[in-house]
Amino acid sequence: MFNNISTKSAEEATEALFDKALSFVKIQDDKTIKQDYDGPLGFKAPWGSRELIKGSEKELRERVFSNLMNTSKSRGFYDFTVSLYGGGKCAQVISCAEGSNAGSCASVCLWKSENSLYLCGNINFI
Repeated sequence: MFNNISTKSAEEATEALFDKALSFVKIQDDKTIKQDYDGPLGFKAPWGSRELIKGSEKELRERVFSNLMNTSKSRGFYDFTVSLYGGGKCAQVISCAEGSNAGSCASVCLWKSENSLYLCGNINFI
């Protein structure tokens, strides 16, 4: 069982996502992951996500960490919460901000297939 993890540290949030939460994520086929991203109930439209990124753990870990570091330096940043979504379909990090920057969070979602990892982020994710 995975319990949500909250932290103010980008490094700790990245480690929690890849080293803890990811082990609880269900392995899905590539087609299902793409549907979870692109479909009518997916992440792409509501999050304003630019792309579904397929990559190695090292590549995706670096990208997540970089984005979370930028977010943690934002005015009004409060914390990161690492959790599972959809009964373990993916792991996610949601960042929270207070005040005028409340909408400037960088959320990410991480899926795994048999041989790959997939990542998407909201509109603020680069």
